[in-house]
Amino acid sequence: MLSSPRTSAGVTNLLLHFSLLIYPRHFIIAVSPVLLKTVPRKKFDGRLHWLPIIDGELPSEAMIGGFQNEPIYIARAEHIHSVNPGKFVPSAGRAFIPWGGREHSKSRFEILCGYNAMWVKTRNNQIPHNAFIGGSEVMNRPVYISRAKVNGNLICGKAFAHHAYLPYKGKEIKIDSYEILVLPDDEIPQALPFCDK
Repeated sequence: MLSSPRTSAGVTNLLLHFSLLIYPRHFIIAVSPVLLKTVPRKKFDGRLHWLPIIDGELPSEAMIGGFQNEPIYIARAEHIHSVNPGKFVPSAGRAFIPWGGREHSKSRFEILCGYNAMWVKTRNNQIPHNAFIGGSEVMNRPVYISRAKVNGNLICGKAFAHHAYLPYKGKEIKIDSYEILVLPDDEIPQALPFCDK
């Protein structure tokens, strides 16, 4: 036999009333004395920019540059009157840059942030016109950001003087065929970074 909607509703109301008698509930309704304001969102257009790590905190918009047992990030640091791109390894809390056949550890460095760029395959000194300038050498020549595979790891470093140079296991590894970071063609021209001498 089918029950009418009125009977179902009556039973539901009776069960609700019965459950409130067995399990009494008290509700307090109040207006909050705190006035909430809309928090402005951080405007972020994706352009590449450098930020320092403050109190060991990686910037939220940091660009991942590769992988070496964990994600590694693109970093740059001053070394012998130059600004050199390299890698930041979060578990070490330090940046590592290639220079003079060795990998140099740095505690003061900047992290590349943003996302408006892409990696392009190249070889030797074939630098695209829109390659992102990541640093400068002693003679104030531009240094670019590169990456390549080394023993199954994707390592980021610098492209300069016909090759890519990558910091890896204490050494500076020279690579002929690599990827280079480039900007979209509509980006504004770049300036070389300033190095305190």
